[in-house]
Amino acid sequence: MKLHLLPCLAFLLSLGTVASAQDDGREALRRSAEALKAVPAYRVRITDADPGAAQGIDVRMEVVNPDRLHITAWEGGGMVEVFSDGRRTLSRDGSSGKFAQAPASVGALVAMARQASSLDLILQMAGNVRLTGRESVGGSPASVYVFDALVMGMHASGKVWIADDSQRPLKAEGEVNGEVKFGARAGRRVHKHSVAVYEYDPSIKITMPTN
Repeated sequence: MKLHLLPCLAFLLSLGTVASAQDDGREALRRSAEALKAVPAYRVRITDADPGAAQGIDVRMEVVNPDRLHITAWEGGGMVEVFSDGRRTLSRDGSSGKFAQAPASVGALVAMARQASSLDLILQMAGNVRLTGRESVGGSPASVYVFDALVMGMHASGKVWIADDSQRPLKAEGEVNGEVKFGARAGRRVHKHSVAVYEYDPSIKITMPTN
């Protein structure tokens, strides 16, 4: 099964270098990225909707710092599951299949997911990051930052909710609008809305499958 997860994850990568009045927003994102790396483990659920597609995408990712990752993703009637320990990456299609060494395409997805989940690229791609107010997420007071970006040549915008006490990201939303082109051929119009919700649980364990 081929999962079109790139736009789904891309908005998590799309906060970036800014200047002058935007420095406060950039510093808040830098602190949040550092706070995320410091936790033992966390979960993030990403839901992705495209009005032009028959089915959306639902991704559930568990991370045990520094290098273990477990992804389960559903698109339409299909499912793919991936484990990685930083050295090996195993995957399977469907809940009843056997795990095998992941193909290069899945390995690339894992690399992107690892960067997205750690927020390493948050500080590279987007601009105009600014604080717009404060809200509560799951009972936790949070500061809300908005941003603009270009993702794969398409306009993107979004929000990130950062916990006021721990500085950890609690939630992110992104919109991507544009046309994905394939060389000289006509492209496909894309309008995606993605939502990521973070949960922190130090009891999470990730063990590589042995079939």
